[in-house]
Amino acid sequence: MRRQLFAVASATALLGLAAGLAAPAADAKSVTTGATAYSSGATTGSANLTATLTLTGSVGGLLDGLISPIVSSALNPLVSALQSTVNTTVAGLLGASSSNAAGSPSQQTNAVSGTFPNETFPSPCTANSTTQPCFATTNVSSDLSPLAKLSLGAVRGYTQQTQTSDDAKNSIYGRAQITSASVSALPGIAALTSPLVSASAVDAKANCPNDGSSDPSASVSATNVSLLGGKVTLGVLNGAITSLVVNGTSVGSLANLTRTTIASGITVQSYGTSVKIDVTLSLSDLLSGLNLDSSAVSELLGDVTSSSLTLSVVVGPNSAVTSTTAKAWGLGVGVDLSGSLQFSLLGLAGARVSLPTGIGSGNYGNLVDLRLGYASCGAGSASTSTSTPAVPPANV
Repeated sequence: MRRQLFAVASATALLGLAAGLAAPAADAKSVTTGATAYSSGATTGSANLTATLTLTGSVGGLLDGLISPIVSSALNPLVSALQSTVNTTVAGLLGASSSNAAGSPSQQTNAVSGTFPNETFPSPCTANSTTQPCFATTNVSSDLSPLAKLSLGAVRGYTQQTQTSDDAKNSIYGRAQITSASVSALPGIAALTSPLVSASAVDAKANCPNDGSSDPSASVSATNVSLLGGKVTLGVLNGAITSLVVNGTSVGSLANLTRTTIASGITVQSYGTSVKIDVTLSLSDLLSGLNLDSSAVSELLGDVTSSSLTLSVVVGPNSAVTSTTAKAWGLGVGVDLSGSLQFSLLGLAGARVSLPTGIGSGNYGNLVDLRLGYASCGAGSASTSTSTPAVPPANV
């Protein structure tokens, strides 16, 4: 049975500090009308791993008595193990409904010292601050074995609008940072080094000026990003992949990457603003990572007639900027399992297990799709002294 364990240490950093904060000054200005900002530890894609089973051939009548035991003892457990809600679970841990998220401030405040990615984060951190709603947590982990594991050393972020006396553009922004990130997928498979993806630091900032003339901007960075046990390493600087090394060979920027085979069944190529690694898996590989009963494993390996399985890893930054909005995540980590398996059941019937890909339509994987370090903002139209904007949704 799949184990689920969620551990979030130091959550008290988010609670009980509001009483110690000074009240806003009497002449404090409200956030520009319509201006919004948002920050969270992560957002997730909407795809989920969903395996399906189809039986073919002369099924029914007397044959059911022969085939049904195989279906119930081997095929059904396999299909059941290949149903993932990892994205939904992690969204509850790091997304908009979690304590690791901050909505818009209601009052403007003075500028933060430092420039991206070295800004000074609010301390103490208070979720209901009027000037800098924020979150700060350490040692966040989620064990969704046998499918995935997530570990983050620190998660923090805030939102803020800078007052015009410090910033003529009256900018509002969301800011997010994650340190010591590691993501594992199917960690029971020896070929998939655990963690599958790791990074020392991930940063994102969405900045929306409110002077009526300046354009929004997005900033993202990541350091010491390692994929597949160091077979691919990279960094993120100025919104793009840099310092890319593939199988020990320096590639530099993503523009220089051509489709490369680095080992039997492992290829590396570009995918949009990301690096994509495809790993061919056998049924034996997959079963070693799912912790199925040994009798089910023996049955499946004995009955399989064809196997086509690909595990894809998509890693890279992303940002989107319009004339009034900006959103960004420092590092996206997508893991996708796709393909099909064909089985012969006693030579009397056939069975097909299908695993549709989750890559596409804005999604980066059906097994794991994390946009680590997420920030967004929307520019306002005019200043006001009384109104307080609504907290924006996760995706501005």
